[in-house]
Amino acid sequence: MQVAQTQQYLNTLYQKIRHPRIGTVLGLQEEVGELCKCIMEWEIYGSADPVHLGEECADVLFSLFDVCNGYNIDLEAASERKLEYLKSKIGDWEAKYEESLRMRREILDRS
Repeated sequence: MQVAQTQQYLNTLYQKIRHPRIGTVLGLQEEVGELCKCIMEWEIYGSADPVHLGEECADVLFSLFDVCNGYNIDLEAASERKLEYLKSKIGDWEAKYEESLRMRREILDRS
């Protein structure tokens, strides 16, 4: 499914149980917390579970769609605009951060 299709599908799916807009934001925060807990269990406690991590990522994505639906934001269109901006900045960021980030990845992302 494409972004817009998924967003519309979830909007229809949640139609009868839609939270107030502030509830969608709080729900997103809750899901981000669960994602962070899963990553902490992986990175700190060595309990790697890629299936669970994927499920938590999906929960965050679906909650983000819920927020966007509550505020009538077309996430696909917003993403396309943001990608154009990122493309215009990536060269500067690479020049400024590439080497430092490469070194940090070598230290922090060891498996």
